[in-house]
Amino acid sequence: MEGAKQGLQILSTGLNAAPIPEPFKSAVTAIPDIALQIITIVAAVKGNVEDAVGLAVYIANVTKTTMRPFEDKLRGSLDKSPTMKMRIVEFRGVLELVKEEITSLTSRRLRDRIFNYERDALKIGAMKKRVDDAIGLVQLETIVAMGYEVDLLSQGQERILEQQRLASQEQRAAAQRQEENQKFLIQQQSLLSQQPSMSTQEKEDADIGFLIRRLGDGDSGAAKKQPCLDGTREPVLERIARWIEQPKNISKRCFLLVGPAGSGKSAVASTLAHQGKESGRLGAGFFFRRDEQERNKRAILVIACQLASWGDQRVRWEIASAMRGEPDMAQRAPEIQFQKLIQEPLQILDSTSQPLIIILDALDECNYQFASSLLRLVGKWLATYPAQIKIFITSRGESHLQRFYYSEPMNSQLQSYSLADENKQSVEKDIGAYFRETLPELVGQWVAEPSNWPGDERRKALVEKAQGLFLWATTAGGILGDPNVRDPEKQLERLLASDRDIHLDELYAGILDRACPQTVDADLLALFRTVLGTLLVARIPINTHILASLLCPEDLPYQAFAERIRVAVLAYLQAVLIVPTINTSDAALDAGPIRFVHTSFIDYVTDKSRCDPRFLLDPDEEHEKMTIGCLRRIQDLRRNICDLQPSSLNSEILDLKQRIQAHMPPVSQYACTQVAAHVSATPRGSVVVHGLLEDFAQTKLLHWLEGLSLLGRTQEAVGMIVLMESWLKTPSLSPSLLPPTHSREFLRRQPSSSHSEHASSASMAVQSPSRRKRLAKGVLRIIRSRSSTHTSIASDARTRTLALLYDLRRFVMEFRNPITESSLHVYYSALPFAPSNTALSRIYGHFAEDGVKVLRGRPTQWSQTLWTASKHSDQIRCVAISPDRKTVVSGSQDRTLHLWDVTTGAPVGQAMKRHVGAVICLAVFPDSRTIVSGSQDRTLRLWDATTGAPIGEAMRGHSSQVNCVAVSLDGKIIVSGSTDNTLCRWDAATGAPIGDALVGHEGTVNCVAVSHDSRTIVSASDDCTLRQWDATTGATIGDVMEGHDGAINCFAVYPDERMIVSGSDDHTLRRWHNNTGRPVGKALIGHTNFVSCLVVSPDSKTIVSGSYDHTLRLWDAITGATIREMRGHTQTIRCLAVSCDGRTIVSGSGDHTLRQWEATTGTAIGKALTGHEGTVSCLAMSPDGKSVVSGSYDYTIRLWDTIVDSAVEEATKVHDGTVTCLAVSSDRKTIVSGSNDCTLRRWDIETGAPIGKTLTGQGGVFNCLAIARDGRTIVSGSRDGVLLQWDVVSGASIGRVLGRHAEAITCLAVFPDQKTIASGSEDGSLRLWNVTSGAPVGKAMRGDSVPVLCIAVSPDGEHIVSGSENRTLRRWRSATGALDGETLDSGPVKSKTFDFSPDGGFIVSQNPSASGGKMIDVWDAVSLRNVSYQRDAVMDVVKDVDANTILPCTFVPIENGWVLQPKTRKTMFWLPPGLRGEMVLQGDVIVVRNPTLPFINISSYVSSLAPTEVQSLADVSLRMLFPPDIS
Repeated sequence: MEGAKQGLQILSTGLNAAPIPEPFKSAVTAIPDIALQIITIVAAVKGNVEDAVGLAVYIANVTKTTMRPFEDKLRGSLDKSPTMKMRIVEFRGVLELVKEEITSLTSRRLRDRIFNYERDALKIGAMKKRVDDAIGLVQLETIVAMGYEVDLLSQGQERILEQQRLASQEQRAAAQRQEENQKFLIQQQSLLSQQPSMSTQEKEDADIGFLIRRLGDGDSGAAKKQPCLDGTREPVLERIARWIEQPKNISKRCFLLVGPAGSGKSAVASTLAHQGKESGRLGAGFFFRRDEQERNKRAILVIACQLASWGDQRVRWEIASAMRGEPDMAQRAPEIQFQKLIQEPLQILDSTSQPLIIILDALDECNYQFASSLLRLVGKWLATYPAQIKIFITSRGESHLQRFYYSEPMNSQLQSYSLADENKQSVEKDIGAYFRETLPELVGQWVAEPSNWPGDERRKALVEKAQGLFLWATTAGGILGDPNVRDPEKQLERLLASDRDIHLDELYAGILDRACPQTVDADLLALFRTVLGTLLVARIPINTHILASLLCPEDLPYQAFAERIRVAVLAYLQAVLIVPTINTSDAALDAGPIRFVHTSFIDYVTDKSRCDPRFLLDPDEEHEKMTIGCLRRIQDLRRNICDLQPSSLNSEILDLKQRIQAHMPPVSQYACTQVAAHVSATPRGSVVVHGLLEDFAQTKLLHWLEGLSLLGRTQEAVGMIVLMESWLKTPSLSPSLLPPTHSREFLRRQPSSSHSEHASSASMAVQSPSRRKRLAKGVLRIIRSRSSTHTSIASDARTRTLALLYDLRRFVMEFRNPITESSLHVYYSALPFAPSNTALSRIYGHFAEDGVKVLRGRPTQWSQTLWTASKHSDQIRCVAISPDRKTVVSGSQDRTLHLWDVTTGAPVGQAMKRHVGAVICLAVFPDSRTIVSGSQDRTLRLWDATTGAPIGEAMRGHSSQVNCVAVSLDGKIIVSGSTDNTLCRWDAATGAPIGDALVGHEGTVNCVAVSHDSRTIVSASDDCTLRQWDATTGATIGDVMEGHDGAINCFAVYPDERMIVSGSDDHTLRRWHNNTGRPVGKALIGHTNFVSCLVVSPDSKTIVSGSYDHTLRLWDAITGATIREMRGHTQTIRCLAVSCDGRTIVSGSGDHTLRQWEATTGTAIGKALTGHEGTVSCLAMSPDGKSVVSGSYDYTIRLWDTIVDSAVEEATKVHDGTVTCLAVSSDRKTIVSGSNDCTLRRWDIETGAPIGKTLTGQGGVFNCLAIARDGRTIVSGSRDGVLLQWDVVSGASIGRVLGRHAEAITCLAVFPDQKTIASGSEDGSLRLWNVTSGAPVGKAMRGDSVPVLCIAVSPDGEHIVSGSENRTLRRWRSATGALDGETLDSGPVKSKTFDFSPDGGFIVSQNPSASGGKMIDVWDAVSLRNVSYQRDAVMDVVKDVDANTILPCTFVPIENGWVLQPKTRKTMFWLPPGLRGEMVLQGDVIVVRNPTLPFINISSYVSSLAPTEVQSLADVSLRMLFPPDIS
């Protein structure tokens, strides 16, 4: 074959050089090129087959010669390496899937293999890569297992030899098997060494530095905690040491140290961490903080990072393997992180290892949900992990986590100790040592002899005052060393002045009193309260800059106000606050965050039974102040705040972080991301917050959204909007006190040098309580005097705000992709396509003036589709909504499940991967906490419904595919049905089988259900029967329900449980007594094909059934009488759902739509719900009946709003069928569309408005259109070969038959004289027709029987050029119909753009086979030679050709919807899915061929682009026509 190629290439070169006359030369020189192309394609197809067969043989050899003996020999190692075991299972799944794909690929027809040879080659390459990747993973796990074995052998070699000499024959045999395993491992190592060596990436995975980068920061936080002083806390440390050293057979695995706030728990934990690090026993630790909840959630990753740095290489390898297997481990659920990064790696430790300590300090300060989840994981693991692993936990004694500590399975493995039980003398001795060690350093600058200050007696008095609390001692030390007072003696006198003990509360009270004494100005007191309150409720720790910015009034200088806060407030609270710096520079204000020294101070100032009312803080009120501060700071946002280019994606801006820091200060970032949380925590009914929210909704919604996009937080936007909507949906408005920061009476003087000056002369911005009361009375008087008016105004304002927030939520859900990827395309791409008749578009529409403009085809209201999700890579088989309506779960043919947030449609966690076959069925437990799935791989699995983490191992019992699954209402029993004809029962808590399989059916079990009392199971089968079973014993109940003559596809138990109704392949439904199984009445006859699905109304009065006959039927559930036949779908009804109130039925069909029906009458509600592009395979109704989720064969899940508003309509379809063809008038003012509904419509290109009446045809579906140059005549060609003519001027709405072809008409062209039209047909002929008389002109022109696909008429009308399906070009004389010249095989395959250049010298066509159809072909109009490769010739043609008229160009969106400039690959704009497809650019308007026929004007947007990006719209058009190497 290579020789033939070389010969043809030589021949082609020689022919080109030969002096052959021009008419013959083109034909002769084309022959070698065509032959070369044929040879290349044949070789490629043959190569594909050989590659596929070779891959199949390779897979078979690997399975037979390597994997089977490999698994048999390494069973022990597999048990020790769960990750390796999982890899082998996954490897087998990959091999099976690839084998199926190879069979499908090689069994196709030769024609399909030829046309798809390039795609097949890529697919085979991808399959090879998948197999190689799977082998690489198994290879790595094998090396790890070999390491385990070799390590064990080397460590115990002497012991093994001794056992061989002394042991029995059985022991010697065991040793011999071990030696055989070692030999086999060596053989495997040799075999694997022949495979490609480990990649650089795999080697890097094992490196500790790489692991730290993947897992994030490995800092435990211990460095921030002070350990115990030497010689202190010895009793408790000795107790912990004894626990660590206890023999493994009697040792408790977990030590819980409890104690009150301030008792020194963290100091003990820090000391243990330091000691463990020195001894090599510290595996990992994590010190939780209440004000760092986001960091707390990373605890498992931090612990894993430290374990990877620990000394055992085997643990390191396991963690490396887990990270490689789950590249997105940092985003996985805590359960998966714990299992993969801690549980499985530590499981390999043997009993000879030294103790390994893991520390969890202050677990009570962690978010309850995460902490409880972590404790559950630890508790389940306690009884199984190696005995030398020790977990040390500290927590407050009154912690909300107590029930987890002292309940099974943790309680039996728990040793606890309370610091409250410590010996008093020992504690006092330790506190005395603390004072003796630290006070000299704290007060050294202000006392004469600091070394022994304050003396033994006064030191003893301080110890007694501490009452055993180390926090009291440290806080007192801060008071004595206060740099603002600089008088330790005076401070000590105050501490010791009281005759009674000073508890921690009194210590805190003293600090606050000294910072803000009774004599201080009331406004300064209010400022103190506001500063503390702001720090208290801040969602994340904030620095001085953010604090001051949130509180600073608009009419005061920021710097002065910030300095006032620092000098007058923060400087006097250093005993309870950690302020990173006291410098006065601007940099100091942006230093680290301010933190509370201890959370006990937060408890104190929020407890009204403990705190002085002057300092008592109400978190709700403080959230209100923070809400106001955030909403005010959001007002600083503006459009394009970072000065970006319109066409830039966020990811393409290299200096985006620097731009954000320069243009969005930290306070703006905080306000953007935290405002919703503060709103939701604000007391309902705040007048001020309502007003600010209204202002926010009216002016800043899109700017806020832009800010979230820049910060990478768009995914959280919907949840934030929902919080604000929920807050606003309060039944009544009650007046609220104006918050302190809303007043303009802030401090106006410059900072003073002393605290007294601040107290005496400050006119503070924050109002006193008394002033607030006076203000409140005034507000109440005003409201009462105008109550009705104000109530009406407030209600209207709230309604307007809610409408805008609703629109914004739908806006984000609809346009999440462009908003996430580009902040500016909030305005340029998303807003222009938002429904026009919405509050959002009316108020913010002016921001889209320089974006694209939708002239027609824009929806007026939001569709009923709430969101669409598409993470799956194959058909959706099953969906469900959790009973708590928080989560949607989907199962797919791609072997995965996914969780979705019901509100936002955002994925929850990652894909749930454990099945190795398609997921066929699933069910959510009644408590919404667990999911069970059934699969083609014969197993069921349990999953955590919150995180998606797997629970336990696969539930094995069936010998074939699991078809159906049900969970009892008490959540205790799972029942599954299978293709193996059996049912299985399972313990829902453990996943263990209950008894034997239920045997009785003689065919596949298609569906199962459990009765409400959880006592009875019902099943239906392909054997035409239903059966009832006792859920406890498994015994059959009553009679076998026989009567159907076909497989039973579906059944439903009446809600009142009196009867069961079933649907069958015999086209009927039957009813049965639930208790006895006897039939009730006769079969329900009406359907004319298989019954596919059915439901019973909640009141047990109505049955609805769906069928393969495309209809639904409504039946009386009592009498069995037909109520109504429901028609509307055009394909099989696949699934049904009924609302809980029984008023609405939703159906899903093979016609890709959903429909809603009134349940009592069967009347259709609204229009069909469209959006899916494949069969709707499954439905689930939400518990409240307001939404329904659907899964489809198009790989997507959609959530729909079932509440129909008559005003909610999408853009009106211009035709009742698909738009099949378009034509543009020569003046570029009119476009005509033709449809398969046999109608034509005319449109004004500039406005998108329809022109005249709808034109109706008499033939079949329109294939092509042509418009005369004067615009008066339209001619159409249809698939049934009919040629129709319309006179636009006369207004005739019915087309006149002009002529006929034997087969479909494919193309049309009008002659310059407007009197003649040419038509081409699939019958291989061209015909000319007189437009006036309709008579044919001359005879039909035939070249061969191949369909004619495109024709063009020369400017002088003397010649016609045609292109056929076999790529031939022919030139004809118009007058005689005779061929003019030779036929050339170099024409287009098919092109909708085929015409002469204005001078008649060239023929120009868009090449649909080039990338995106952007390439053009140019032929010499006389010789018909293709001159596209001659750059100068092409450019000369372009100068003359009006490309927008003759060559309409196609925009090609990339896979996520972005339209690009083809030459520069710069982003242009984003198109919604419904507007993508074939697009024609006419002037500055894009016309999209779809049912709504959208017209999109892009001139304003293009003019807004930078000159360096695009010079003009014409430049865009030109670049769309030419590939980079030409233009």
